[in-house]
Amino acid sequence: MRPVPRPRPVTRREFLVAPGAAGALQARSIPLTMRVGGAPSNPGRQEVGFELVTPQGGFVAGGTPRVYLARGETARALGPFGATWRPFTGYALTGDRSPRSLATGAYSVELPVPTAGSWVLAAATSPGTPTSVGVASMRVTDGPVPARIGSRAVAVPTPVAATPAGRVAICSRTPACDLHAISLAAAVGAGLPTVVAFSSPGRCPGGPCALVLDEVILTARTGAAAGAARFLHLEAVAPAAGASGGSTAPPASRPAPSSAALAWGLVGQPWVVVIDAHGIVRARFLGPVTAPQLSAALAALA
Repeated sequence: MRPVPRPRPVTRREFLVAPGAAGALQARSIPLTMRVGGAPSNPGRQEVGFELVTPQGGFVAGGTPRVYLARGETARALGPFGATWRPFTGYALTGDRSPRSLATGAYSVELPVPTAGSWVLAAATSPGTPTSVGVASMRVTDGPVPARIGSRAVAVPTPVAATPAGRVAICSRTPACDLHAISLAAAVGAGLPTVVAFSSPGRCPGGPCALVLDEVILTARTGAAAGAARFLHLEAVAPAAGASGGSTAPPASRPAPSSAALAWGLVGQPWVVVIDAHGIVRARFLGPVTAPQLSAALAALA
C-alpha cells in the first residue's frame, strides 16, 4: 500500500483566516475538538462521522453544525455542508454494560471530496448560539485504502461460537453478544449482504466501541434488514497474553490489532463494513455510526 503522509495539525486560527472561510466562521469563536476517523479514503462523495468535544471534556449534542472543507490552511473553503445529529440508542436497548463513551450521539455529514491530498475540516455550531468551531484533518489518496468501496471483501476465517460460554471466550462486550454464529469466510459472498463490526468494547475505555457495536446489534434485531442480512462482530484488538475474549483489562498504549483486523489492514476502531451479497464492499465507517445509517446502507443494496 502506498504510504499516505499525515498532514501537519492545523490550528483553528489558521483555518479561520483562510480565504472563503473567514466570512463563514467568526474569528472569535469557542474552540472545540473535532474527532473524526483517521483512516485514509479515496476521492468522491463520502459520509463522514464526527464528534465535537468542549474544552471541559463534554460532548456537544444536537443542532445542525455547518461543515467546511479546504485543501489546506490557506485554500478557499468549500461549503457549508449541513451535518446531521444522530443519537446512540443501541446501548440502552441491548442491555450493554461495557465501558462506554459519555457521548449521547454523533454527527454525520456528506462531503464531496474532489481530489486526493491533505484536507482540512471545520465544523461550526448552528446560528443562534455562541459560535464554536472544531477543526480536524482528513487524508485522501488515489491509492489503496482499507475496506475500499468496490473492493472484494477479505473472506478471512474468524472464530465462531454458539453458546454463552463460547461467546465470552471470543467477545469482549459485557455481556458477550450473539453476532458470532458464522465465520466471515463463510458469510462473504454467500447470497446475503453482510455487516461486520470490528470493535473491542472491553479494550476501548472511554471510546465509542461499545456504542457502535450496539448500533449494529440493534440493526440486526429490529432493522428492516433483520433476517435479510448477516451481522458479525469481530474483535478489533488482540487480547493480552492469557486473557479471554471478555477481558476488560486496560489496553496497552499500542494494543495489537486482531488477526482479522490485520487481514483487512484496519487501524483503529471501531470499524463497520457493509458487504453486498456478492462479496463487494459497499460502505465503510470508522468511528461513530448509528442504526439508521446502517439500515440506509443496506437498503441501498436492494
